[in-house]
Amino acid sequence: IQSDGGSIILVLQDLSAAVDTVDHALLLSQLEHLVGLRGVILNGFSYFLSNRIFPVIIDDSSSTIAPLTSGVPQGLILALLLFSLYMSPLGSIISRHNVHFHFYADDQIYVPLIQCDSSLLAPLHNCIRDVKQWLSQNFLHLNESKTEYIVFSSDPATVVSTVGPSAPSFMDTVKNLGVIFDSGLNFDKQIRTVVKSSFFHLRLLTKVKLFLLHEDLEKAIYAFITS
Repeated sequence: IQSDGGSIILVLQDLSAAVDTVDHALLLSQLEHLVGLRGVILNGFSYFLSNRIFPVIIDDSSSTIAPLTSGVPQGLILALLLFSLYMSPLGSIISRHNVHFHFYADDQIYVPLIQCDSSLLAPLHNCIRDVKQWLSQNFLHLNESKTEYIVFSSDPATVVSTVGPSAPSFMDTVKNLGVIFDSGLNFDKQIRTVVKSSFFHLRLLTKVKLFLLHEDLEKAIYAFITS
């Protein structure tokens, strides 16, 4: 919700098996031509991605070993960095449509609405169309069934009705980076969820406190609070 009384549409996009479909050849090309890596450093990244193989194992049967030509190893900081660099060309594509975005693993697009008008959704539709085209060309797939739209406004119902049938299907709440956002940014559902989880864990601690030393109970409570 903007200080000038306008509204914001947020699009949370979801990619199917995103890090597993990163093409090695395209990634190395982007590291060279977009990032500017050369020589030993580029060869180091090539070595990091190469010589990876996999079989398919079902019960006691195993397929022949095949080389991996796509995907970055999950769980490594370097892998997340490489995935972000692989996605970096999307920034210029989205910017061409004069919409705003944030990148975090997958990407988020948000569109400020100073006035509620269905014509203002055209840049958003065009942007998502071009994003889908780029993803397809780079072996990534946008999971439209998990892509969510939400409008942040002091009166979200009015915004949704004003933009008309061209509007996507808006959600009342969305979960982003573990936090539940609602249209009015009241965070009521997020608070209820945290309180419910807190009472659940406190009940568990109540059941075991008779069997724990006081010091161990304090450690358990501290671990719960800081988790």
